[in-house]
Amino acid sequence: MPPVITTSYCTIATAGHVDHGKTSLIKALTGINPDRLKEEQEREMTTDLGFAHLDFEPGQNNNKFVLGFIDVPGHGKFLKNMLAGVGGIASALLVVAADEGPMPQTLQHVKILSLLGVQHCVVALTKIDVASQQEIAQAESKVKALLAQYDIELLALQPVSTVSSVGIEELKKVLFTYLSGIAQDEVEYIPAAAEHLNDGDAEGAAAPVAPTISTEAKKPSLYLPVDRAFTKSGYGLVVTGTLVEGQIAVGDQIAVEPGGVKARVRGMESFGKQVDKATAGQRLAVNLAVKDGGAVARGQCLAGDDRVVVQNLIVAITDHGGLDFDEHKVAISPQPIKLYHGTAEAKGTLRWLEKTKDDVGKMFGHIHLSEPVVARPTNRYIVRYGDDGIAGGAILMIDRPRWLTRQTLHDVSALLIEGGPDSQQKAFTLIVAAHPLKAVNLSQLHWFLPFVQLQAAAEAALAGGAVISIADLFMAVSTREQIGEKILALLKTLMANEDNGRFGVSIETMRKKTFNTLTRPVMQAIISDLADRRLLSRQGDRIFTRDDEAEKAELKAKNEAAAVDDPAFVAANRLRDSVMSILNQHPCLEIDDLAKQVNIDGKRMRLVLGEMVKARQVQIVDHDFVATEGKLRAAHLLLSKLWLSKKDISPSDFREGLSTTRKYAMALLSYFDENNVTRRMAGGRVLLKQLEE
Repeated sequence: MPPVITTSYCTIATAGHVDHGKTSLIKALTGINPDRLKEEQEREMTTDLGFAHLDFEPGQNNNKFVLGFIDVPGHGKFLKNMLAGVGGIASALLVVAADEGPMPQTLQHVKILSLLGVQHCVVALTKIDVASQQEIAQAESKVKALLAQYDIELLALQPVSTVSSVGIEELKKVLFTYLSGIAQDEVEYIPAAAEHLNDGDAEGAAAPVAPTISTEAKKPSLYLPVDRAFTKSGYGLVVTGTLVEGQIAVGDQIAVEPGGVKARVRGMESFGKQVDKATAGQRLAVNLAVKDGGAVARGQCLAGDDRVVVQNLIVAITDHGGLDFDEHKVAISPQPIKLYHGTAEAKGTLRWLEKTKDDVGKMFGHIHLSEPVVARPTNRYIVRYGDDGIAGGAILMIDRPRWLTRQTLHDVSALLIEGGPDSQQKAFTLIVAAHPLKAVNLSQLHWFLPFVQLQAAAEAALAGGAVISIADLFMAVSTREQIGEKILALLKTLMANEDNGRFGVSIETMRKKTFNTLTRPVMQAIISDLADRRLLSRQGDRIFTRDDEAEKAELKAKNEAAAVDDPAFVAANRLRDSVMSILNQHPCLEIDDLAKQVNIDGKRMRLVLGEMVKARQVQIVDHDFVATEGKLRAAHLLLSKLWLSKKDISPSDFREGLSTTRKYAMALLSYFDENNVTRRMAGGRVLLKQLEE
């Protein structure tokens, strides 16, 4: 049985001035001419993207490394095509002619690489056969200084000649040494012989094969910017691009965005080789079966479910000469721009631009696009303004919520620009504290951090005590304190009412009067926290002020200290016993009727019942009625039985089950409605809380 071969993939872009030999160098390295268009070959100048690949043989670990090249145009007229080729690429091969050194397009390309976050590159110093030693030394010195100026690490500089092949093998070794370590691994798929898609307009896509739908979780999700789309006879739609993130497999159901085009992957090729699945770093030609005849073109992307189509971006901006400022170095707004992201080019407006307070060299702004793109926070982008101006950086947010104040936006942007886990945790806390819902889940915050980083920031904020977690929702501790203060203030006002003063305020009433956007579990948790801190007292679903708790404790102490032969003490106990004896004979009673039966006035009756509520002997029902805890439980059990047998609760069935009058039955039903045991509907009532014997 042959050994299992694993294959590692990496795709890089070439960059450099026109006529410095990028295409010739790729052909010398790979044996493939990346100039696919007839006019490019005739004029010997690349005008659009070209592609080639270099296969390194498996080593002792049975791993095969495949390096893909994107040949991008060097001429300024074709800059947008160059941007389409570089977007999403982590490394670059910078080509500089030894006899000329860095030229205008070299500088422009280095600026773009820097703005797109390319942190390192390999330099090929071409045409050494026509350059003097002095010219070679000067070119080396200038290119090193240029890369250092834009914070791009020089991995290696290799002099080469595509005419004599001097240095070509050495360059291959350099590329393998520095790039194979960052490649993505995948078990190689060895298919049966299949006809390839060779039409000269693409590197090809796979012949149709039996679909194998992948159920594997994709983290991160699929993101493949489309740089070409064409129709191939016998196959249909074929798109090509570099798989930047995630995985894709034959049989996958995918979306093409923007546009919401639904499609199925019929087959795939990577540089002419049929594959059934692919991972990040691979160049792919994907054969799609598109539903409903949706149009697909460069600028769109194959996207996972969590990819968002956006038009408003908050971005960090580094200006490399192109944005307009006044004499005070304040950005002139608005400014028309073209934004490049992935392979998309979109017109838009830079609405405003600000400098962070702590570092005048760092700026952030708001870009509104006239046409949508697929983007997520931390993605890189380029902005062109006019013919030569270039700026760019990282996307900070993919939305600007109306509730986000300019000050909070400024503070969060500064933290995101600063970067790092600590800054992201602080930004997360600020956003959660400012959110109008007060308590939010992570899915509501996808617009300012990718999910993995968002999750890490949330965990750090929890560990640091800046936020709390309630029922899978996050709330800032400062927000909990503000809500608590409002609850205590309102509770004090409500307890001034005579009935509330005796019987307390229901938690649900408090929720509706303060923050009705909060879920019931969140409100319950806040009330529990206030009770634990002895800022209020709680009895079941009702709350009392702390002063009332103090009065209760004082009364209890007096009762315990009273002599059992104290006439007042004995009389009070006898009165409560009489009340309980009468109430135990009825499902509930009107308070005034009960007062008559025990021969006291209504005001004194309510005082007695207030103490009995605190002792959890009775409950006030629908304001004017009272029932024992036992009778309420019996009524709740009856509701449960009626619901199980009929899936409906009618007042008549409830009244008959209790053997009472309609007045008392309706009072009890109102009580259960208020306490969310039942809910009144058009055709009757439904049971919300089941009770079993």
